[in-house]
Amino acid sequence: VHMKQFLEDDNQEFDTHLTMADLRGFNTDVNNRLARKQDKYRYRNEQLDLVIVVNRLLTGFDAPCLSTLFIDRKPMQPQDLIQAFSRTNRIFDSSKTYGHIITFQKPLSFKEAVDNALKLYSNGGENEVLAPSWEEEKRNFLRSCSDFQNLVTDDPEEGIQIEQVSMPELRKLAKTYQAFDKYLASIRVYKEYDEEELYSQTGLDGEKLERYLGLYRNVLAELKSRVEDD
Repeated sequence: VHMKQFLEDDNQEFDTHLTMADLRGFNTDVNNRLARKQDKYRYRNEQLDLVIVVNRLLTGFDAPCLSTLFIDRKPMQPQDLIQAFSRTNRIFDSSKTYGHIITFQKPLSFKEAVDNALKLYSNGGENEVLAPSWEEEKRNFLRSCSDFQNLVTDDPEEGIQIEQVSMPELRKLAKTYQAFDKYLASIRVYKEYDEEELYSQTGLDGEKLERYLGLYRNVLAELKSRVEDD
């Protein structure tokens, strides 16, 4: 009864004609709307944002846009954990560099189960599979921010006379900004990220970030110009 009602609601929502006799077609339709890979499903009114499943979509399902997996059950077997977590591990765009896993039961048991699964299936590369903790990544960002700010001035009137800077110093400036920008993008995906607090802690603001980006682009242009002149 519940499934029949659900199909009726789904048909009305998406103007489809799914029936109890074609549950395979329904499953395919759900997968396509969640994956959003076909042109038809790139429109918001054709997409699904949340799907609740029990032991489903563990294999044969690929949705690069999928960012978060909520698990409300006890830890699964190692192979099922890896398969489930892998549903979120595809890089999609600049806003999705990690997948998010949120568990609601037995956090300590889940951590132990995940550690064991990674030891079994990651060939000893556990640290490359899991994203750094918020504390670790925030420290990385603060260090990279300090490194970059030590190379530039906060006074827009002074600025850096790029033409007078040596090639090694220009390369150092570019690499230091790249690290700063990388960690800034990384911490923004964590739930603990608080832009106002971070700006207060580092002295950053939107205007400074734009100025830093402009400086970086000018540095790249200067480096390219000097290489071409050589």
